Amino acid sequence: MLMTFYDFISVEREKKEREEIMIIGVLKDIKTKENRVAMTPAGVEQMVARGHTVCVEACAGEGSGFTDQEYEKAGAAILAAPKDIYPKCAMIMKVKEPLLRR
Repeated sequence: MLMTFYDFISVEREKKEREEIMIIGVLKDIKTKENRVAMTPAGVEQMVARGHTVCVEACAGEGSGFTDQEYEKAGAAILAAPKDIYPKCAMIMKVKEPLLRR
């Protein structure tokens, strides 16, 4: 079915109203020699701009050269440990598979 521009705008507006706001957790990877982080401060900024909340584990970005202050400036909440993040977040992000804490 071919849509008019106004139909398209109406559909897009409805989709936007249905978008779910999420609380996203970003964990520090603990695997040996894993320095990547699942989300950069720029990614946090994008998520926050779309209305989401981002919780980042303290020092999660260190191995990639990102400080906690950069994440805070981008709008993230810095939490001390995964046990503080898991109960609050609908989605957890990390680079590698989950591992037991040492």
